[in-house]
Amino acid sequence: MPAPNIRAYSKPSGSLGGPGQPGAQAYDVTDLNPSIADAGGEIVSTSDDLNRFYQALFGGKLLKPRQQARMTTTVPINASATMGYGLGVLKIKTSCRDLWGHNGGIHGSFSYSLTTPDGTHTLSLNYNGDWNRLP
Repeated sequence: MPAPNIRAYSKPSGSLGGPGQPGAQAYDVTDLNPSIADAGGEIVSTSDDLNRFYQALFGGKLLKPRQQARMTTTVPINASATMGYGLGVLKIKTSCRDLWGHNGGIHGSFSYSLTTPDGTHTLSLNYNGDWNRLP
């Protein structure tokens, strides 16, 4: 990966001293081959890259209006219907407004990108740590 980049650290899952247990040794898994996640995307990008993508996608620069409408037609994915999934995008209902984006994770890294429906406000973050512990 080109510099600068972050290092990813993880603890063995299911072993004594594993995730969330005191004293577990963390290992540098930055060079882990992401093909173990099958179709997980294997995308290497920066927060700026993700922000630009979601700003363009929800700012109407990548899809025709009909395609955008189909992409953002969702089905609920939790009992309270505060989250829904469209065609490759996640919708999260908050008390203020709806947010759109996606997440992803693998050993040592968890990323989230969210944007407002018009793409004017976007946030991408990476949580560096155990892959199976949500930030």
